Amino acid sequence: MITVARYHSVLGDMNIAEDQDGLIGVWFDDQKDRNEWLLQQDVVVGSNRVIEDTILWLDRYFSKQIPDVDIRYHFRGSLFQRAVLECVEEIPYGCVKTYKDIKESVCHKLGVTKMSYQAIGHAIATNPFLILIPCHRVIGSDGKLHGYAGGLHRKQWLLENEHHL
Repeated sequence: MITVARYHSVLGDMNIAEDQDGLIGVWFDDQKDRNEWLLQQDVVVGSNRVIEDTILWLDRYFSKQIPDVDIRYHFRGSLFQRAVLECVEEIPYGCVKTYKDIKESVCHKLGVTKMSYQAIGHAIATNPFLILIPCHRVIGSDGKLHGYAGGLHRKQWLLENEHHL
């Protein structure tokens, strides 16, 4: 059973989903792939501690505070995706890293010397925890904004909100 709640942000409505093991996703309403996935699940609308903690985290973030709320994640991706997102999660508030930086961190973490940028980009693009795991803080080596599941307009807003741009 998956519990889902709505969150109304300045960037648009969001869905928060959790199962008995923790948070499984946070995404915007217009992310069709995520909403189509949700329609295939056994869902109940409601709230609980994980959802309340996530709402508190988002409230603080959108109020330009550094969220200090611990969220219990239930990560459903591959070990590789988890390694990538752990490196993304380490990017401090108000800072950015490049895809190259993330690739080097993941290579170090996994003890490998080579890895494709496409693999890194795909793992970041499938981040189920938008904003909480700050994939919006990953930019191109050219300093430009590239790809964001929530839309580049939101990525730009999030970075501006953190006083980066």
